[in-house]
Amino acid sequence: MKEQTNGWGASTVSTAYVYERIGAILNLSHSTDEDDSIEYHLSRFYDELAHNYKVDTGRPIGEDVE
Repeated sequence: MKEQTNGWGASTVSTAYVYERIGAILNLSHSTDEDDSIEYHLSRFYDELAHNYKVDTGRPIGEDVE
């Protein structure tokens, strides 16, 4: 039986991976170093998810998410 995709097509992501990544980012100490900031790490994770969406679907995420 095919799993429901909730409208997100062929894109897949591990919920446990996302949970761990967000947890690690939230647990960062409040550093003044730009490369250690929560914003920096969230931005990198955001980019990673966009990259993985394109790998999964062959389409840029911006075409499918408004």
